[in-house]
Amino acid sequence: MAKGSLLNKQNRLDRLVGLLRQDEVWTMKRLADQLEVSDRTLLRDINELREQGVPIEAERGPGGGVSLSRRWGVDKLRLNHEEVISMLVSLAITETLQSPLLAEPVRSVRQKMTLGLPEHQRQVVNQLRKRILVGDPASGQVTQTYSQPSAAITRQVTTGFFELEMLDIEYIAGTGAVTERRIEPQYLFFNWPVWYLLGWDHLRDAPRVFRIDRMQKVKLTGTVFRPRSRSLILQGLDDYYRLL
Repeated sequence: MAKGSLLNKQNRLDRLVGLLRQDEVWTMKRLADQLEVSDRTLLRDINELREQGVPIEAERGPGGGVSLSRRWGVDKLRLNHEEVISMLVSLAITETLQSPLLAEPVRSVRQKMTLGLPEHQRQVVNQLRKRILVGDPASGQVTQTYSQPSAAITRQVTTGFFELEMLDIEYIAGTGAVTERRIEPQYLFFNWPVWYLLGWDHLRDAPRVFRIDRMQKVKLTGTVFRPRSRSLILQGLDDYYRLL
């Protein structure tokens, strides 16, 4: 099975658990319609989740009820890799704000999160963490020129980042010059509220830094890349970030 198919299946399993958490009881037909799958595929998914330890209770027949056991609490919460990374980023950002009220609990939660993950997921998340950098809040001069990028832009950027897929972008530089680039999204770098993409620029054949809010168009190319040397991509940036 291809990597993309595995990811789609895992996302579907995660979504199935999420739906079962919303209502006490679903019918097989409602669940199949929501997930846009056949009854047979839904039944296979339910059986696979049961094998993973998710306590799903189901009555036989198309109209039978499907629900999660009420004994299943937050200690069994299952998150996919992107959701874990999003939570870790949010916690790291909160730390950078240096709130005296929440600093210590936030740091503790962030440290405990990955320890509670299954071993295979912890390995994946730890690799992704190494490619996300968090710095201090942006300067006033930067924030004055910042505008929030569209959801469509950020979705393409994050997909390229997580899937190691090259992006074709239309980019407006600070001078106003517009260029088209093919880039490898090697690292993400956050200076609140501005996200940067640190990557390999095939137009310049060199590492470059791009502000995501200055990307006018982003398209996934379907071409995968390999992570490049950290020292090559992050040269000269050691004083500006800390690891997620």
